[in-house]
Amino acid sequence: MHAKKIYFILSLLYVSVVGTSQDVEMSLAQIQENVLQRNLDLKILDADYSLRESDYLQSRAMYYPNVSLDYTGITTSSPLMAFGSKLNQSIVTQNDFNPVLLNDPDAIENFSLQLKIQQPIINFDKKHERNAAKLGMEATTYQKERAKEHLTFAATQLYMQLQFSYEAISVLQEALSTAEINQQHAQNSFDVGYLQKADLLEINVRINELKNKILGAENQAKNISDQLHTLMQDSTYPLIMPTESLELTQSLMPVSVSDTRSDFLAMDKANMAYTEMLESQKKSILPRLNAFATFETNDNNPVTFNATNYLVGAQISWNVFDGMQRSAKIQRAEAQLNKGQLEKQKYIANNQAEFQKTVRMQEQALIKLNTIKLAVEQAEESLRIRSNRFKQGMEKSSDVLMAEATYSEKKLQELQTILEINISNLYAQFLSSER
Repeated sequence: MHAKKIYFILSLLYVSVVGTSQDVEMSLAQIQENVLQRNLDLKILDADYSLRESDYLQSRAMYYPNVSLDYTGITTSSPLMAFGSKLNQSIVTQNDFNPVLLNDPDAIENFSLQLKIQQPIINFDKKHERNAAKLGMEATTYQKERAKEHLTFAATQLYMQLQFSYEAISVLQEALSTAEINQQHAQNSFDVGYLQKADLLEINVRINELKNKILGAENQAKNISDQLHTLMQDSTYPLIMPTESLELTQSLMPVSVSDTRSDFLAMDKANMAYTEMLESQKKSILPRLNAFATFETNDNNPVTFNATNYLVGAQISWNVFDGMQRSAKIQRAEAQLNKGQLEKQKYIANNQAEFQKTVRMQEQALIKLNTIKLAVEQAEESLRIRSNRFKQGMEKSSDVLMAEATYSEKKLQELQTILEINISNLYAQFLSSER
């Protein structure tokens, strides 16, 4: 374990030398915090919540009055309008009933200020619309919680993959160091005639292969780093170097998918909203009771308000038949509710299956890890023996190359298996997460 950490530190030093001065070290906690603060998906959900909140605030109209104020100025010689304006201004005289004036009146001005108030009293369907709007807000809140969990999972998974990339660089650099040492011994043996040129060239080919693999691992680290910057909405894209090395996660696996997962609760709230909308459509057939009032002033002077009148009343309206539109809307609301319930059943079943698959994969990976650890020990011992014998001229270069390749391959397989175990454990936690 001590040697592993040394090689990990050396790999970080190597990357920092060949990289740019903008390279940064970041911990997993720092990345998770930046993702949750900057990610655009969460900001979009905040905007969606604001939209649903505005729908809910609009539903307050079922309680509050609608008040409007109008000011109108006219001039008219219409017999009907002229006589009506005089009535509204309370200036009708006996002379105004003269048939000549009634039929051909002089133009008259009328300036009217009108205050209108409409007060909802009983609207059975509006209450359910308001409930649906509130449930929509709650559903969005749960959706944001699940989005945070998903972003945390995605960032952690990428961070683990980044750790693996640097660990792979360490293993490959260790193999390169061993190969270069063997190359030096091979060159010495070739110079004194103990080794054929083909054997020396074979070692040189192996060194070039390792350099190419190191370059590939470095590019993989850069690609993963870029993905993390994308999650954090960071456009600078410096190379991220993890502050922790890849270690096997030792935590208990969850036993099942929680029923209180945020996305499940969001679907429940959505289906409850569909239920409320269905009830709203059903109750739209019931009569509505609304009150209204009007206060009005009329005058032939635009700045005075002498004649006043008011109107107060209540109205019961009942749309008995609307061309079968109501029944069609009820059918649509029922279908939407049924669809939402079926989608939740399918979604839960798929997540349960995915969880069981993840648990089985981890169990298999744990067994595989034990086997690989033994293979790593055997390959390391074989490489040590063959390297010593090669230095003494008692081993072929091809055998040493095969032993070195086997050892580095097994080390990479061990790291890959640890990564698989950690990610499967992380994914299982994500699938089963409880509130």
